[in-house]
Amino acid sequence: QRFVTDIAYERHERGEIDGTSYLRHLRELLELDAAEPAIRAGWNALFVGEISDTVALVREAARYLPCFAFTNTNRIHQQAWSAAYPGVVSLFEQIFASSELGLRKPEPRAFVAVARRIGLEPAEILFFDDMRQNVESARSLGMRAVQVAQPTDVRNALDDVLSV
Repeated sequence: QRFVTDIAYERHERGEIDGTSYLRHLRELLELDAAEPAIRAGWNALFVGEISDTVALVREAARYLPCFAFTNTNRIHQQAWSAAYPGVVSLFEQIFASSELGLRKPEPRAFVAVARRIGLEPAEILFFDDMRQNVESARSLGMRAVQVAQPTDVRNALDDVLSV
């Protein structure tokens, strides 16, 4: 209940502060009586498995379209999900991590930076995200953006694109 996505959280996702510093912040914020390895394990405990239907859709889409990922993440989480889900990671031509990019969603500059690195105009990109503010920001730049609540949202958008 004490956890918040505060300035330190955002700075961690931009790679502006390292994992040790952020975990120290978490220890203070959450009043944890634990060593860093235990806090790190708890911090990574949110990764509970793949969404197999969505993974199958990305696998299918990658047969026809270039697929990239853009994730707000920190280096601690990136190490965890890269190790836990190598099959998912391999589906993407490139994964843009906010902690490496120095920018995070929903910042418009972040979307522009990713589009430039991919070599496409924003209007040429189909973007999926579960967060409304990220979808709205992407749309404001001309991206076709889909808010995802369930795998059928991805399926419907891909069916529209692939039928053209």
